Amino acid sequence: MSTESIVEQPEVQRFPGERLQAARLAKGVTVEEISSSLHLPSSYIHALENGDLDKLPSIVFARGYIRSYAKLVELNPEEYIGYLDELYGRSQKVRSVKSVTKVRQQMKSSHPMVRLFSWLFIIVVIGASVWWWKTQNSLIDPMSFLEGSDNTISVETSSGDTLVIPALKDNLSEVDGSTVVVDANPEAMPVESEVTDSGEAPADLTPEQIAQLQEKLDEATPSQAQTDDAEAIAAESARQQESVTAPSRLTITFKGECWVTVKDRDGNSLFNNVRRNGQSVDVSGEAPFSVLLGAANGVTSFKFNGEDVDLGPFSKNNVARLSLPLE
Repeated sequence: MSTESIVEQPEVQRFPGERLQAARLAKGVTVEEISSSLHLPSSYIHALENGDLDKLPSIVFARGYIRSYAKLVELNPEEYIGYLDELYGRSQKVRSVKSVTKVRQQMKSSHPMVRLFSWLFIIVVIGASVWWWKTQNSLIDPMSFLEGSDNTISVETSSGDTLVIPALKDNLSEVDGSTVVVDANPEAMPVESEVTDSGEAPADLTPEQIAQLQEKLDEATPSQAQTDDAEAIAAESARQQESVTAPSRLTITFKGECWVTVKDRDGNSLFNNVRRNGQSVDVSGEAPFSVLLGAANGVTSFKFNGEDVDLGPFSKNNVARLSLPLE
């Protein structure tokens, strides 16, 4: 019976980083040169050479560091990657990064949750509509007070509709249970006067009563003096009214450049422009006038309704503001 010799590979207890270090020294390369070539910190190079892979930021990145280091010192990278896999297992291998080409679709309208919320919304809208309809129809109809009452009148309009209105009894009123007829037009009712229009005294009055009535009539009749005073007051009021409503006139002449703004009682602009030497402004309108002069020293004549007005009291910094007529 032949026996087969089985060569067992010893179990790896730690990463053989000293082999990487020996290959580096055989080539006469320093740690700083390896670090510069791989663009890694020197501490990472020492961790690889000492087998302290736990000092590296991640075992996933350690695979790349080991592969690059082995190629740089001309060793077989796969051999040292195998040592790494035996120590940390195949699960630590770098997984290929897949590009995301699909985005999760939004929830479709056929989704149960979407349908549930849609039905709930429809039910709420229907319930609110029914509640509003019942509320509106439960309001008291003002015409319901007239229905069934004996005091109503049905009138057919020209459009064919029937209008129900309360019956009006202006000519009847109840007093102590009895019906009394009242005239709907009180102004047409005769008014008894103590003295007739003819001036003759009623036959049933005594002479003393007739004398008292005559005195009252004399007191009620205005005297001629009172009549004259009333006419004088009315004439004066009419004259004042005419003076107020009559248009006023403003005339200004200039010897220099001046800005002029004139507005009437209602704020309408009668003049708003620049006047120069030899020019003038002559406007009419309803007083009072609001006047603004941008350069009062450029005015040679300022007359309101034919009367001269002194601008001195109204000028400040050569700007005059005043209202006409002067109060």
